[in-house]
Amino acid sequence: MRKSKLDLAKRLNRSRKRKYNKFLTSSLYLTTILVLCYLVYLNLPWSFHLFVRWATKGGDLDKIPAKFYAELNQLCLRADSRGEVRTRNYTEYTEIAESLGTFRCTLVNGGQEWLIEDYKSFSSADEAILGTQLAVFITEILGTDYSYRIRARIPRY
Repeated sequence: MRKSKLDLAKRLNRSRKRKYNKFLTSSLYLTTILVLCYLVYLNLPWSFHLFVRWATKGGDLDKIPAKFYAELNQLCLRADSRGEVRTRNYTEYTEIAESLGTFRCTLVNGGQEWLIEDYKSFSSADEAILGTQLAVFITEILGTDYSYRIRARIPRY
């Protein structure tokens, strides 16, 4: 049985519509996946955010998340005479210890703010993030020849 030209035109129009819908559907899926990845990234520990910044060679850091202000104030009050804070045996809030390690606190702006300073670099891939195999793998690929400085001010409580 032969199809008329009208049926062929309907079929061609239908396939265009399907291609358009397919593009919109795939774009929607991609957008959803990217939004979910971003939300997962936001919930990762700050040490991983710092590692991603290091891995992408994001430059020096001049801000610290506000959720750490109270704890950093307490740590800065315990600084030694040189202003250094060692977090090696610090167990109260491990995210700060893993993120900063040993850092320096200095009062600035008339004693109203703390200046937090730290320097991050890796001499071997095993130092990337303690125990995280993905981080070790990424640093083995990217190399260990990059470092960055944390220099941020937080309000003194």
